[in-house]
Amino acid sequence: MSWKNFASFALAALLASPAVAAPTLAVTNGGLNAQGDWIWNVTVAADAALIAGGSSSLAVEAGFTAATANSGLVATPTLIAGSVFDTANPGNSPFAAPINGVQNGIVSSGNNAFAAYGSSPVANGNANNFIRIITKGPAVAPGRSLTSSVAVSGAYSGGARVAQEGVNYTIAAFNVSRTAIGGDANLSGFVNVTDLGVLATNYETGPGKIWSTADFSGDGIVNVTDLGILATFYTGTGTAVAAANAVPEPATVTLVGLLAAAGFVARRRN
Repeated sequence: MSWKNFASFALAALLASPAVAAPTLAVTNGGLNAQGDWIWNVTVAADAALIAGGSSSLAVEAGFTAATANSGLVATPTLIAGSVFDTANPGNSPFAAPINGVQNGIVSSGNNAFAAYGSSPVANGNANNFIRIITKGPAVAPGRSLTSSVAVSGAYSGGARVAQEGVNYTIAAFNVSRTAIGGDANLSGFVNVTDLGVLATNYETGPGKIWSTADFSGDGIVNVTDLGILATFYTGTGTAVAAANAVPEPATVTLVGLLAAAGFVARRRN
């Protein structure tokens, strides 16, 4: 596997070559996993001009940081199953000091992770799966955050490989964020009777609950605290709440109705 290109988000080019264009790196939201934590999928696509009439290997050396307070990395990122990236390459860490002194493969420490890998040849400009990053899931509680962000930074800042191989490197410098609304169990962007139904199904049924089963406070159970969170943001329609932390003026009839529903569920299960 030879270094053909450094995959990164095409915001600013380093030593841009007129012969080829930059590939692109993207970090996309993959929803929540079975533990209720955020999934971020990293993909890399070659530029069509680069692979016109043939194929090319891709290479990534990039740093990733869980950039939002109380929404840190859950574990070291892993290669996505079936990824074309199959060779751990030496790279250049964007952090002040390489993580654990390592600058190849995938390593992490605290909220920082570094990945340096090369791919088998690709013959199209499709997004190719690279790594999966997991950050703490949403909760309206101390120690957790409704918003999770991942910062990406390009690792390569020198010109040695560019001079030797004549390839085009780009620099990565961007953030991606995802915000949940308190009470939005299915992450639809609004809080309505569907979310209330999820809460009613899981109300006081024991521990082990997560966001998608209506544990909005992050304590592992669904109770009146979670109902209160849902009531705060409840719209009763498909209208999206403008911002996760903007508290709508509660209608008395809505709040009373939700409390009554919760009371019915509690009595039914006792």
